Amino acid sequence: MEPPTLLKLSNGFRVVFVPYRNSEVVSFSLLGKGGSNYEKADEVGVAHFLEHAVFDGTKKYPSREKLSGLIQNLGGSFGGSTGRDGVKYWVRLVKKDVEQGFGFLSELVLQPLIEEKLMGKNKGIIEQEINRFKDSADLYVPRIASKLLFPNQRYGMLNSGDVEDIKSITREKVLSFIKENYIAQNFVLGISGDLDVDLINCLASKYFSVVPVGHTLELPSPTKSPFLDLYVENRPTLKQAHCEVCFYGYTDNDAKKYACAILSSALGGGVLSRLFKSIRGKGLAYVVGSHINFSQKYGILSIYAGLSENNLNKSLVLIKKEIDKIKEKLITKEEYERVLSRISASYIFAAEDSLNRASYYADLVLFDKKVRSHLEEIERFKAVTREEVREVANEIFSQNPKIVALTPSLRKEDIRF
Repeated sequence: MEPPTLLKLSNGFRVVFVPYRNSEVVSFSLLGKGGSNYEKADEVGVAHFLEHAVFDGTKKYPSREKLSGLIQNLGGSFGGSTGRDGVKYWVRLVKKDVEQGFGFLSELVLQPLIEEKLMGKNKGIIEQEINRFKDSADLYVPRIASKLLFPNQRYGMLNSGDVEDIKSITREKVLSFIKENYIAQNFVLGISGDLDVDLINCLASKYFSVVPVGHTLELPSPTKSPFLDLYVENRPTLKQAHCEVCFYGYTDNDAKKYACAILSSALGGGVLSRLFKSIRGKGLAYVVGSHINFSQKYGILSIYAGLSENNLNKSLVLIKKEIDKIKEKLITKEEYERVLSRISASYIFAAEDSLNRASYYADLVLFDKKVRSHLEEIERFKAVTREEVREVANEIFSQNPKIVALTPSLRKEDIRF
């Protein structure tokens, strides 16, 4: 596999080209430091709103139909998403149409109209998106958990903002967010395909060298709560309980994240994991697992279970038992090898997709991480010892957890951990 090539335009805008030889597909991933964590106190919800609104039209293509036609008339596809740290706009095209991808993405960051007459439409769509998450208990539980982990700060609010936040968004706030965050230093364009680097340099300069220059904002460090916290919400229409037990983990730049990932997978990753066997294996839950989230300023390890509320306390006892066991004793060699194989396979599978490749390297460059191939990243996991996994388990699970339970009828005093 050829190594990526990093290009830097005259305005500081960066492009990372990831060769994918003998492919007729070209994938673009435009990543920017424009996620919800970059919002100011009076901008909650603006980042996600903007990601919706840019597709409504630009100065050159003043309607959704004309703008989307640039890609869809060629049989391509595109989309966008807003995370906590970043915003992503992506395009997939046949190789011969590569220039159209540059043109389309540059329109989104340089020329969005953000028309006043469409503000209400987009607010309505996003309000429905928020309500959809709230109606889906398994999706809403981790969002409530964020409030317990990071109380009274942006990190603890919904990524999209809540309905009342959306109502307060104005066109002026959106334009201000663009001016401050949609700048050359804040974006990296990842491209993967069978292309010539000189062509990429030429097209990138043509379409992105005019992105305005600015100063990247530094994310604030979150304030963490040292206390045990339990949130219980009753929803009589639910047929089962949804519970999440959360702990602070490690940031994306912390070397301990590799041991943390191994820990999480051994504990609750797949049908051979400890939690699956001890809880699902006993018929106490349909879904149970452990998950990790690495961000630039924080990390989270969480354990989720969807189960009958009659089994909730039994399962919490078993979760605590498995936590204590993994703190006390090393994971077995068999577990260790299985988890490494599982993690390695996930990286190898992802690398077969050109859009994943483009996004993977764009993320490394954008957040100033060491540029390693997926194979080199796998070696970082293999360098972790079982002793280091236990050390991380003791660091994480010595904390007071934050627990969220959405149940049909259980009260706070009914739940024990």
